[in-house]
Amino acid sequence: MKKSKILMNLVITAITFVVFLVFYLLYLKYGFKNFWLVYLLLIVLIVLFALRTQPREEMLEVEKYHTVTVIKCENCDYKEERKFQRGDYIFKQVGTCGKCSGNLYIDDIYVVPPRKMGETKGR
Repeated sequence: MKKSKILMNLVITAITFVVFLVFYLLYLKYGFKNFWLVYLLLIVLIVLFALRTQPREEMLEVEKYHTVTVIKCENCDYKEERKFQRGDYIFKQVGTCGKCSGNLYIDDIYVVPPRKMGETKGR
């Protein structure tokens, strides 16, 4: 465990101890007449624990998926892959073929997951 994490755990533990000690002292002195102060201290404690357990950016791994659109010609064997664009859908007409002047349409849309460390391209 890192020193900063240990220090943070000690600080949170000390604050928790102090909050519960204040709860006990308030109970001895006033009973439960001043609930608003007890609730305020409880909210501070909850916020501290929420901040402690909040995930840090360096801990999060954002996987970037790539969406691919496959375009085919109705008449010949022309096939093209490009990055997905907003508004793409299957069987959408997207132009004319440069080879045979046939209609080009979107044949397939799929997602390519990111490669993991150590994976080879041939798998």
